[in-house]
Amino acid sequence: MIGCLHRTVKLRKMGELVQPTFRVDAAACQARGLQAGAATPPPAWPKKKDLASAGHVYVYPDAMPAAVAAPAPTEAGAAVYDEGGFCSLLSWSPALDPIAAKPWRLAEVAYGYVKEHPYELAVLPLGATEPHNLHLPYGTDTFEAEHLSDEACRAAWERGARVVLLPAIPYGTETNQMAFPLAMNLNPSTLHLVIRDLVDSLAHHGIRKVVLFNSHGGNDLKPLLRELYGKTPVHLFLFNWYHAVRDAYHQIFEHADDHAGEAETSLLLAWRPELVLRRPDGTLAADEGATLPTRFEAINRGWVNITRPWHLLTTNSGAGNPHAATAEKGRRLAALVAERLAAFLVELSHATLDERFPF
Repeated sequence: MIGCLHRTVKLRKMGELVQPTFRVDAAACQARGLQAGAATPPPAWPKKKDLASAGHVYVYPDAMPAAVAAPAPTEAGAAVYDEGGFCSLLSWSPALDPIAAKPWRLAEVAYGYVKEHPYELAVLPLGATEPHNLHLPYGTDTFEAEHLSDEACRAAWERGARVVLLPAIPYGTETNQMAFPLAMNLNPSTLHLVIRDLVDSLAHHGIRKVVLFNSHGGNDLKPLLRELYGKTPVHLFLFNWYHAVRDAYHQIFEHADDHAGEAETSLLLAWRPELVLRRPDGTLAADEGATLPTRFEAINRGWVNITRPWHLLTTNSGAGNPHAATAEKGRRLAALVAERLAAFLVELSHATLDERFPF
């Protein structure tokens, strides 16, 4: 298990290796979401010339000497030498240890890694900040965007895709949810400008393939793709994850989910169950997610579209019955989304850009 610790190492000048001492820094492990536990030690300790680029961390059982004093960690990946040529500290380095860092996550890697490992394509997750019935957190769409895109990028990276996952945008278009407290709105024009600036940044840095990973139905992004076509060297692709699994939805779920229903609740139960509110009897602290029809048949049948005022459509912002949700259903859905996107990311990463791309 890779984790966090302070390591005091003494290495002889001529490369003779001396057993180091350790103490596990459990707090540092917890801060990084890692677990302190047993691990296999490295076959050989690196020589002095290798230390600055090693960056590997090995966690030993808590039974190892805990009283061993260690210097305070320095900048990630830095090796500290004394006058005798010995290394007194090699700090934990997510930038230099891609196994620990998850190198597809831009937020977690450092320039020292990025400058030596160029990316081929980027994924930009888009979420929202809005109510989700009475039981799910306001960040539900953003959690979905982050978790699902991360799983897809991980799977694609392991198959050789040079993909970088950008930090998620946690705000979306909420004009029809503003009757609910603290729904945080970006008008479509504003959101499009933000995305356009980020696409321009990626183009400047040489990335020509970008996937917009959208997790919020209010983010209408297809017009942006049309507007930017031919005006940027970047090829844009839109992935609305909830559209990508329509054909298999009812193989997993009992009830349709428009907003905060069975599917979204299952995802949060799988990832962040502590954020899902329950009643004292253990049931979800949610209403049934019922919705009202309009007075017009053409709208109810989908022949005519409107922007639905969510406070009139729903009782507490939920559209879809959440009460059959389970964590296992959420894991099945997440695995399906990740697999379908990962396969595309691998193809896209390896695809050659020519005058007929993507045909």
